[in-house]
Amino acid sequence: TKCRNPPAEPPRTAPVKACNEGYSRSSRVYLQTTIKGKPTRCLLDTGSDVILAPYEMISKHKCRLRPTTTMDLKAANGSKIIIEGESTIPIKVGEKCLPTVALISKDISEVILGIEFLEQHDGDWDFVNRRIKFGQGNWIDLVGRFHSVCRRVYASEDVVLGPRQQVLVPAR
Repeated sequence: TKCRNPPAEPPRTAPVKACNEGYSRSSRVYLQTTIKGKPTRCLLDTGSDVILAPYEMISKHKCRLRPTTTMDLKAANGSKIIIEGESTIPIKVGEKCLPTVALISKDISEVILGIEFLEQHDGDWDFVNRRIKFGQGNWIDLVGRFHSVCRRVYASEDVVLGPRQQVLVPAR
């Protein structure tokens, strides 16, 4: 039999706007913490199984890097994340210190608190009201990123780039 109903028009959507900040300011998925006395926004990511921290932060704060059996991971986009080791990071949320073992990588630029972090510290994320609490503690409002981030790319071989030029570069 033939379909007698005319095809429906696709729904109309608003035009997509460029965003230079990754997550928009309204995406409150960051937890305001203090790490070694420095205010640090950590990305809460339930799509990540593990806790990750940038190598640069660990070396700057002189946290001890230990060997780990995890050698590399895959990011959500399929790219490889090479693991340098692991370190215990003293993450302070409000007045509560949450010592956290994180995998360390040069391939990331911010602390990523995966589902493992929420499980270890009895995290309760209220998505509707954009807040979180740990155990019987008080609710903590989540924040946005508020600053743009320049992602780092590691070239897999030496490449010379001319001024004002776009070039495909082999990278890892």
